[in-house]
Amino acid sequence: MSLLKMTTPYKSTIKCRTNICRLRSIYPIKLSCRPFLNSAFCSDLLTTNRIMIKTLNPLPALLLCMATFLFSCNNDDIDTNVSVFTEEIVFTSGEQAIMTGRVLAQGEVAVEDHGFQIDTDENFSDPIVISLGEKSIPGRFIGETNGLDIHLDYYCRAFILTKGETKTGNVLPFSTLSPKAIDFSPKEGKQNTKLTLEGINLTADTKIIWNNERLLTPDNIISETFVEFKVPALDNDPTINLKLISQGDTSEFSEPFEYIIGEWNEEATLDNSFKSQRHVYFENTENFIYGLGLVQGLLSPQFQLLNKKSLQRTPIAFPGQPVDGAFFNASYFGGGSTIKVAFPTQTIPLSTEFWKYEDQGFVRLQDAPIALYKAVTLMADNKIYLYGGEVSGRDRSYEVHVYDIGTDTWDPVFTVSPISPLNSYPFFHLNGYNYFVTETGETYRHDYTNDEWTRVAQFPTQPKEYGVSVLLNGMAYAGMQESDRRFYVYRPWNDSWRTKESLPNNLIFFTMGGWTNDNNIFVIRTQASNPTNKVLWRFDPDGF
Repeated sequence: MSLLKMTTPYKSTIKCRTNICRLRSIYPIKLSCRPFLNSAFCSDLLTTNRIMIKTLNPLPALLLCMATFLFSCNNDDIDTNVSVFTEEIVFTSGEQAIMTGRVLAQGEVAVEDHGFQIDTDENFSDPIVISLGEKSIPGRFIGETNGLDIHLDYYCRAFILTKGETKTGNVLPFSTLSPKAIDFSPKEGKQNTKLTLEGINLTADTKIIWNNERLLTPDNIISETFVEFKVPALDNDPTINLKLISQGDTSEFSEPFEYIIGEWNEEATLDNSFKSQRHVYFENTENFIYGLGLVQGLLSPQFQLLNKKSLQRTPIAFPGQPVDGAFFNASYFGGGSTIKVAFPTQTIPLSTEFWKYEDQGFVRLQDAPIALYKAVTLMADNKIYLYGGEVSGRDRSYEVHVYDIGTDTWDPVFTVSPISPLNSYPFFHLNGYNYFVTETGETYRHDYTNDEWTRVAQFPTQPKEYGVSVLLNGMAYAGMQESDRRFYVYRPWNDSWRTKESLPNNLIFFTMGGWTNDNNIFVIRTQASNPTNKVLWRFDPDGF
């Protein structure tokens, strides 16, 4: 059937590939002729796209139009001079490739099939065929294939099938890539933790090698890049070596996954009958010593000597000025407010007294050169380093002072630090460096020998005040701040904080202090609602 279109009025046009005929009528129309216009019946021309064309006398005009079509139009719009071109290898990975090609012609085409051929043999003796089906217009097309072999050389060419003849384009070489493990998250967890491993060029058969022993099938592989699965139950080793294997090719991650371990045991309920806050504490071989600060909301003039084995407690009177928020470390302590500090903007009178606990007594030393509240002291190389804290008007101090134990003297200002640490947040001396955790969780390391400051690994959570910091086996353990039950370990050899098992007791307790003994950590916790309830907990960092 002929194809007629109603278009712009006032002109009548009959259009073919070879000529243009013009026909004037009472109601002018524009007619476009197609090659298949061969009907001898004028009535076939009356309707196109559901539009009825009417004239005052349509039959003579349509007969003239028909005759013109039959003698003037070319019946063949299909371009038989068709070729194909392989344009580009757009993307390659471990087992995937994406490529583009182009059908070249001047008009419409009758392509029965088109696509790409891929082979490791440049003669294409046994190609992988990407068939994209029929195509009627020239132009670009895109192909994609999966399931190629990793790190292998391939050849690609586009093809078309027209009138039973296969035509091929130019040949483009490409190579697939090798899988590689990059990173994973989280770095620690427990059974059923969702673990996401990141790599590149991963294949559909990728599996996880778990600690060189178990082969695990992932739950999901996303875009040849991410592998998801759930952590299996802990067996014998909490430190897990991780590898990916794709088409027999193995790639290892640079660091292990770690199970969160540690075992808490309630050792005893202590006989203390008072609630202690903002006190100082330290230890020696036999005893844990704590005192000053606030007891039942009032300044305390006493210390308590707690035997680590018998857990018997002995009170010791302190001859100096009772203070709130004194600095302390390794049996040395001093400074602090001589009144109870009730709110953070309060101007406070401060002490400069400096003391040492020795043989169940106290020795007063040379006064500190500056009066500070909640400052930090750390002992290293027979010296005491004094950092940060608040001055009387509650501004922060950035001066660093040094006390020489051998000469009982304070040096002038040693240096100025980039931070002003407080002793209510974690601090410790480890492997020749002094470490501080700030209110925002930033961890800083001070190389006091060369006076160099370095920001190291971020504390795992937003820290709170008045927890515990202890050293054990070359690592620092910190946490249990306020009522928080979480505990963490810092490992200096790879500059990392890792999570340990949390305290299991859900009651609201606050930390009084802690010490280490026999590869265990001991922590005293006071119940908030019942301050006479003081529980001693023992923590085995390697238990599970």
